Amino acid sequence: MKIDRIEISTHSQPLDPPFPAAWDPIPRAKFGLTIVRVCTDDGAVGIGSGYLSRSFSDYAYLFLG
Repeated sequence: MKIDRIEISTHSQPLDPPFPAAWDPIPRAKFGLTIVRVCTDDGAVGIGSGYLSRSFSDYAYLFLG
């Protein structure tokens, strides 16, 4: 089993009213999220998520093979 491809999508959900997080002095008006799908050559798919990150796609090729 080898990693065949990595699919990355970013999403942003507006928050209305803004969310006043206890750890952030500025209420959050949106929630950013990154979803990563790791697909193998035998058809297995793994899915993970985290805070919005656009830089991972620059390094995704390092995980292939």
